[in-house]
Amino acid sequence: RFYIDAHYFDLVNGQAEKAIQVYELWGQTYSNDFSPHANLNVVYKDLGQQEKALAEAREALRLEPNSASSYGNLASALRGLNRLDEAREVLDDAAARHLWTDQLSSNRYLLAFLEDDTSEMQRLVSESVGTPGEEGEMSATQADTEIYHGRMAKSREWLRRGVDAARRDGDMETAATYEVEAALEEVEVGNLEQARRDVEAGLKLATNRDTQIESAIALARIGDSSLA
Repeated sequence: RFYIDAHYFDLVNGQAEKAIQVYELWGQTYSNDFSPHANLNVVYKDLGQQEKALAEAREALRLEPNSASSYGNLASALRGLNRLDEAREVLDDAAARHLWTDQLSSNRYLLAFLEDDTSEMQRLVSESVGTPGEEGEMSATQADTEIYHGRMAKSREWLRRGVDAARRDGDMETAATYEVEAALEEVEVGNLEQARRDVEAGLKLATNRDTQIESAIALARIGDSSLA
């Protein structure tokens, strides 16, 4: 019941404060369960409350030291606070324990990006090819890197790879997310028609609360207030 209620508020209704209340009660009732702390970490990170996110990530890892996602969450929280050396130590610890998820690889890529380590970024992207879940995530992240540097054509190439990989995995919601997030980036540099095409492509793949919100923002920026 805790799981259902918390995820309903968190993922369906987007009522973060109510979700936090349920997660906290869940953690108090089942004090040895790492799950509510792992979820609280994500909610607090989304709310920009980085110190609280870090505290919950640490508690989740303390309760479940063999969880790959707990290492990924902790590394992400530390990176969000610009504690990059500590984030690397967490990732190295996970590797020493032979733990792997696409989240851990993504964390390593983002750490390399912040340190301008292009060779490490390229290595991680290359190694992701053919790995379900990871290839799409890495390709979409590489697309973000290309657009950061103003290389729009390259960004679109990597976006297509990410979308195609997610579709091969049968993950249409993630593919849709890549499309609408690309639309937001195209809007920023004035490519309004490309942004509209990205929104249309994304909404054809899947619609959920997040993709609808991001599509509405992009459409509003384009100037289509009625459709937004």
